[in-house]
Amino acid sequence: MIWLLARSNSDAAERTTEELYAFAGRQNFEVALLKPDSAPQRGDTLVVLGGDGTLIQAARRYADLGLPMVAINLGRLGYITGFSAQEAQQALQAVIDEELIEETRLRLSVQWGDQRSSALNEALVTSGQPGRICSVALEIDGQPATLLRGDGALVATPTGSTAYALSAGGPILLPGMDALVVVPVAPHSIRFRPLVIPPQTRLTIMPEEDAWLVLDGQQRLLLKGGTRVELTGHAQPLRLLKAPAHDHLKILRNKLHWGEWA
Repeated sequence: MIWLLARSNSDAAERTTEELYAFAGRQNFEVALLKPDSAPQRGDTLVVLGGDGTLIQAARRYADLGLPMVAINLGRLGYITGFSAQEAQQALQAVIDEELIEETRLRLSVQWGDQRSSALNEALVTSGQPGRICSVALEIDGQPATLLRGDGALVATPTGSTAYALSAGGPILLPGMDALVVVPVAPHSIRFRPLVIPPQTRLTIMPEEDAWLVLDGQQRLLLKGGTRVELTGHAQPLRLLKAPAHDHLKILRNKLHWGEWA
């Protein structure tokens, strides 16, 4: 089964969904709209209609099922989404014809207390009060690493390295890399620089005072001071389908205006 997941409250997503329904009818294959009560199964494919945020939301909800996803960009950024709105029908046909190639994207597994969640881009621990310095202890594989003071600390995947982590001064990691990056956010001292670590590393971030844990900018949880947030690479990556001609470096050149001097 091919499921369509459209961004809510979006005229463009609604219009593109209707066009794909009509296209599928003409081609005599079945698609269905993914609703909250739908039950996709392993072996199904999910076509996501929206921007990067819609794909991140879909990954948080359905990536654990191992569903391959095709992303149609109807948003502004489009770092992760592989097809434009004009290519939506072409992408759907390529799914049917099995012409797309699979790229796996590392995700984060995040645990605090008896709760667990995941993130595709990043996990951020930041101050519980605006304007207050956030002090967090950092441990790597059970060993003390440092005490960071500033606006907070974030851990990003290669996918998230072009998002918040990039704005905070972190490096760009290419999507196929098996690595995570730890980035201090507006640190009080610049001595601790962004740190690239293997995904199997057991990373612990512990705020001294009450703080917020923010996952992909979409899930916010209040932490009590002293709460240990455990982070590591997720066992189930996001399965992303893309065209064989997809060029991630071209996307970076266009989005970040590499080589432009004006």
